[in-house]
Amino acid sequence: NPVNVTAVEEHTDQVKVSIYPNPMTDQTQFTVYSLESTVYGLQFELFDVTGKQVKQFVTRTSSFALTKDDLAPGIYFYKLSSENEPFATGKLIIQ
Repeated sequence: NPVNVTAVEEHTDQVKVSIYPNPMTDQTQFTVYSLESTVYGLQFELFDVTGKQVKQFVTRTSSFALTKDDLAPGIYFYKLSSENEPFATGKLIIQ
């Protein structure tokens, strides 16, 4: 039986990242909780299963939307960093 995951929460030290919905179709919302250095900007990177970076941007907010744009359906991995220090990684599924 297939498992339907509607949200994934990743915990890394004192940081919690919520992604809803995951799997996503057109858009998903990332929310980062308990990050004191948000004012310095968050760097978001998305990689495909081969490790190729397919999306990157910097935001100064702790909540942001990610749209599918030209990304093909599949499994992706994200990395969130602040001041060039990674603090959270996880998996995102695009349907």
